[in-house]
Amino acid sequence: MSVALGPDTELIGRARETAALRERLLSPGVRLVTLTGRAGVGKTRLAREAVRDIGDAFARVEAVDAEALPALAGLPADGRVLLVLDGCDHEARGPAAEAVVALAADPRVVVLATAVEPLGVYGEQLLPLGPLAVPGEGDGEEPHAVASVELFVRRARDADPSFALTLENSAAVAEICALLGGLPLALELAALRLRLLPPHLLAARLRGRTTVLAGGPVNAPARHRSLTALAEWSCLGLEPAALALLGRLAVYEPGFGLAAAGLDEEEGLDPLMDRGLLTVVGEERGELRLAVPEPVRSHARARAPEGAADAHAERYRRLVAA
Repeated sequence: MSVALGPDTELIGRARETAALRERLLSPGVRLVTLTGRAGVGKTRLAREAVRDIGDAFARVEAVDAEALPALAGLPADGRVLLVLDGCDHEARGPAAEAVVALAADPRVVVLATAVEPLGVYGEQLLPLGPLAVPGEGDGEEPHAVASVELFVRRARDADPSFALTLENSAAVAEICALLGGLPLALELAALRLRLLPPHLLAARLRGRTTVLAGGPVNAPARHRSLTALAEWSCLGLEPAALALLGRLAVYEPGFGLAAAGLDEEEGLDPLMDRGLLTVVGEERGELRLAVPEPVRSHARARAPEGAADAHAERYRRLVAA
């Protein structure tokens, strides 16, 4: 099944990542580049941008949906071939890795894969993709110059051409972008809500639970039509122990340490960190500060056992008092 690298909306805030991906794909000896990042961060969109820019360097460019991976008969053609395997996740991860290994025998084939976690194939080069910058992360940056705000405003204007970033609404827009952690899909879904709610009311709703956002395009994958669906898809295939740990950690405010979460060591965190379900947000006195990002945090908190948040508050109170 081939997928078209057709027209897209303008890519915002990804100039550095696009340049890095182009450089990797054109580097001699590079056979596999995996663009990793959590669901909704924009991996497919970035892959399309990079491939369109360098397509002339290859005799053939083939884009394939990894969930419907065909027998790749006829590869390669004369000259170098760039094969894009999009969505190498969950059930598609194993077959995609096998296809890459099978193609490794021919040095003319270069593979660009997109996945939430590495394929684990020898020679794989990883290019992690994080969320867009949010207000407050830079020094003295004006809100309109921050990538997440720029994307939000562009998509808001798509829904309502009269929308503009003003002195009156800029604080609410900045808060929305921060609450959503700069996740592009979440920002786009939030921008659609401005047809019904002004920014300050939308921000108020998101403070309680980001998974209220829905209404994505009908031609988008089901997981991209709501943040609840995105969060559920992100957790598919996790072992019960990892899923239980995620629910336990989701009750903590972003920036918690292992001790505050009642963990003595980092054992068991790798499955969550590999998928971007647990991220490092800083370091304090030699201890990593962690966070469960949105919308997974809201989704997991809603499903946490009754009293879990109260238990966290009590543990935190004891730590502060100690």
